[in-house]
Amino acid sequence: MVNRSRWAAKLVVSFRHSAYRDFWMGTMLTQMALDATSLLLGWHMLEITGSPLWVALVTFATGLPMLLWSPLAGLLADRWDRPRIMSGTVLLAAAAVAGLGGLFFLKSALAWHLVIVAFILGSAFSIYAPARSVLLTALVPRHLLVNAALMQYSTTRVMSFMGPVFAGVMAASLLTTPALLINLLLLLGAAWLYWRMPAAKGAIPVAAPGLNWQHGFRELAPYLRQNRELLELIVLGLVAVPFGMTYQHLLPVFARDILHVGAAGLGLLTGAAFLGVSLIGFVLAVAVPLRKGPAVVLSAIFSGLGLALLAVCDNPALAVALLLLLGLVNGVFLSFTTVLFHTLPVEALRGRLMGLWGWVWGVAPFGALLTGAIAEAFDVRVALIASGAVCALWSGWLWFRAPALKTVT
Repeated sequence: MVNRSRWAAKLVVSFRHSAYRDFWMGTMLTQMALDATSLLLGWHMLEITGSPLWVALVTFATGLPMLLWSPLAGLLADRWDRPRIMSGTVLLAAAAVAGLGGLFFLKSALAWHLVIVAFILGSAFSIYAPARSVLLTALVPRHLLVNAALMQYSTTRVMSFMGPVFAGVMAASLLTTPALLINLLLLLGAAWLYWRMPAAKGAIPVAAPGLNWQHGFRELAPYLRQNRELLELIVLGLVAVPFGMTYQHLLPVFARDILHVGAAGLGLLTGAAFLGVSLIGFVLAVAVPLRKGPAVVLSAIFSGLGLALLAVCDNPALAVALLLLLGLVNGVFLSFTTVLFHTLPVEALRGRLMGLWGWVWGVAPFGALLTGAIAEAFDVRVALIASGAVCALWSGWLWFRAPALKTVT
C-alpha cells in the first residue's frame, strides 16, 4: 500500500494531466445530471399515477438495459476507444433529457413517456459504465489504483448527493423544466470533456480493434474458475444488489405515504444515502483498514438489516439519519466491489468482467418490480422488510459458503 502521506500528493500530480482531469470532471458532471434526472422521473411518475408499481417500472426501465447491453458494453470497453464510447453515450443521455424537458415544458409528459426516457438513460449508462471503469486503470499508475478508484467513486457519490437535493428543491418549486435544462448542459459539458481526451498523447491506451463476440466471452469461464473470489462476488451481488438497495426506488413512495414529505424532502432523503456512500469512500481511500472480501459480505448483511430498521421509521429527521447510516454501510459494499473489479482482473479481460458485473446490476429491475408490486398490494414497509430479510439471509449464507472472497485483503 502506498504511504498514506504521499499517495494523495501523487494523485494531485496525476490530476494535472489533462486526460485524467477531464475524466474526473466528466464523471462528476455526468453523475450529477443522471441522478438528478432519475429523481425527477420517479417523483413525476408518482405524481401522475400515484402508484408504487409505476414508480418501480421507472426503475425497471432504467435497469433493464444493464441486463441487455452490459455484456456487449464490456466487450466494447476492451476493444474500442473508451473516451469516444463515453462521449457518445453521454450525448445519447443528453438527447433523452432534452426530450423529457420538452415534454415537461409542453405539460404533456405521460407515464409511458417517462418509461421510455428511463430506458434510454439506462441504455446509455450501461454502455458508459464499463468504459469509464476500464479507462481509469489506463490513467492512473498501478500503485495508486486502489486509492484512485475509491476517490473517484466517492467524488461521483458527492454528485449523487447534490443531484437529488438540487432536483428535489427544483421540483418542489415547480421548476422541473429549468432543472432538466441544467442537467442537459451538464451532460453536454461531460461529453465535450470525454471527446477531447484522446488529444492527450499516449495517455489513453486503447485495446486492439475488432469484435469477436464468441471468442471474447469464451475466455471468461476458465478465468472465473481459477479466480473464485470474483465468481463469489458476482454470486453475492445477484441478491445484494436487487434487494439490499431497494430503498433507492421505494423512497418516493416512502416519503409520500410514511414520512409525508414532498419533493424537497425526497431529495434530502435520497441525498443523505448517497452522502453516506461518499463519506465512507473518502475514509477508505485515506486509510483502508478493512479486509475487502469480508467487509463486502458483512456490509451486505447489515444493508439488509438496515432496510428493516428504516421500514419502521416514521420520523423524517430520523429517516435522514438512518439513510445516512445505510449509505455508509452500502458505501463499503459499493466502494470495495469497485476496487476489486479494478484490481483483481487482468487488463485484457477487465472490460468484459465489468460488463458481467453490470449484468448483475441488470437483475435489479426485476427486484424493483417485485418489491414495487409488494408495496402496491400491501405496504411500502412490507416491501422494505421483505427485501432486507432476503438480502441479510442470502449474504449470511454466503458468509459461510464463500471461502475465497473472505480471504481477499
